[in-house]
Amino acid sequence: MSEEKVIYYAITGGGKTVDAPHGIVRRRTSDEIGIVDEALHRDLQWHGTGIIVEWEHASFDDELEEVSEEKAMQIVEAFRAGGPY
Repeated sequence: MSEEKVIYYAITGGGKTVDAPHGIVRRRTSDEIGIVDEALHRDLQWHGTGIIVEWEHASFDDELEEVSEEKAMQIVEAFRAGGPY
């Protein structure tokens, strides 16, 4: 059984920054699940997404900036609190 690795990305661009992003996505990987890309949606749940793959192929309009798990959780909590994002 392998350990799951999670990489978080803030969605930036268009004047948005890591401190005030458009949104947040993550890539989860392990031997058991393979690669799973997810975005935090308006319902505050993680859902599958193609954003990371689109960004990797330069077909995503905004930018992704890798952030620490700590920063990602701050962004998630700010969304849950209703802002400022």
